[in-house]
Amino acid sequence: MSRTPPPQPVSVPRLSRFASALIIAGPLVSISGGRWGSYIGIAEANLFLSDFLVAAGTLLVLAHVLTSRADLRLLLSPIQGLGLLVIVVGLSHHGTSPSLIVRDIAPFAYLLVSPLFRVAVNNIGRVTVEKALGTALLLHLVWFVPAVFNILPSIQSPISSVALFDVRGDYDGMVTGVAVLWLLLRTRIPLILRVTIGVAATAAIVAQGSRAAIIGTVVAIFIYTVLSRPFRHPRYGPLLVASICFFFTPCLAVLLLAVKAPPDWAAGLIKLFPSNSAGYLSGQNTQNARASAWQLVLDYMHQSTTLEWWGAGAGQDVIAQSGALQHLSGDPSVRQAHNFLVTWYAMFGLIAVAITAACIAVALIALFLPRNRQVVSPIGASLLVATVSIGLIGVVLESPFGYQTVILCLALNFTARAGDPNASGRQKPDHLRLYSTTARPNTA
Repeated sequence: MSRTPPPQPVSVPRLSRFASALIIAGPLVSISGGRWGSYIGIAEANLFLSDFLVAAGTLLVLAHVLTSRADLRLLLSPIQGLGLLVIVVGLSHHGTSPSLIVRDIAPFAYLLVSPLFRVAVNNIGRVTVEKALGTALLLHLVWFVPAVFNILPSIQSPISSVALFDVRGDYDGMVTGVAVLWLLLRTRIPLILRVTIGVAATAAIVAQGSRAAIIGTVVAIFIYTVLSRPFRHPRYGPLLVASICFFFTPCLAVLLLAVKAPPDWAAGLIKLFPSNSAGYLSGQNTQNARASAWQLVLDYMHQSTTLEWWGAGAGQDVIAQSGALQHLSGDPSVRQAHNFLVTWYAMFGLIAVAITAACIAVALIALFLPRNRQVVSPIGASLLVATVSIGLIGVVLESPFGYQTVILCLALNFTARAGDPNASGRQKPDHLRLYSTTARPNTA
């Protein structure tokens, strides 16, 4: 009796690599530029570069699937069903503005193509994608620091509906914090230059005034430390511990002094630590206003069982209808509650909140499972958790730069199976090959 030969490794077709590069490039554009990067394109037509790159790569992959022996099961995932359910709920009773409807369902539409991001990471290679992510982080740092200190002015441009180099405090500051991690720990430029740039970037994060940026940076550092465990390095671990102990006392003294009387330029620190300063009181007023807005939204949703379970629908303006707008910016264009769970509860009901919370919980648990230790990317995991964290106190996951960052980081961290020797190389694991790699059975 003849036996079927095992699958034979093959090189990645050029079309698959090109399509994969397009899919990965979309989120990288948003990470490099932040909010203004995600809005590069034609605003009047709702056609943006990051979305266009992902869409073009997706179409190429689908064309390849339809004309080859690719396994269609690789393009299917349970998370797609969850995203589709939320979209159907949102469209069942939607608003009247097509552009607002598309914007509201876009985060869940990206769930429909999430398997393609996993395939793209495998086609290109996890190491290569991680290096590309690091490059995008450094590009973000390069423009963010001079922009905060008014060295680099914002520029109105016809290619973006948002001024180029316009700083958005929470996301831009957090991404810069993750970039500092990459700069200090993963690059090979001279140490003195790394430290100098890191100090300047840290000063910019503290100076630009967003508490969410500081919180996101601290979360990223914690996640990176837990996952990478630098103190256990056989060569550099003892040196790192000794260095921390040597500098602990003076650093602690400086920190306590800064907390007691932060300098005027450290607007972020001023808002974090209690005092009678105008900056701290302003931060407290913002926090109290958002809490009041969230309560008004919840009270509005509790008026109807239908609203509670199914939401008001995509394209609806629950912020204005509930009266919460007066506690936020007062700008009619603000339709999000500065908390993605509250926003999606208002639009899609408890269904969306339950799905979102479950997906986040599963992802966070999986990051720390011992069997996934060799698969998880510490820098990608840090960016993922930090983005979700600041999304609880800002309009982040509802925005293109937010959900694109999350989708890419999920693909980077959960592409290959634990223990797979190809997890960080360019050779594709069998379970993620989008094209045929098996030899025909020998029937002789």
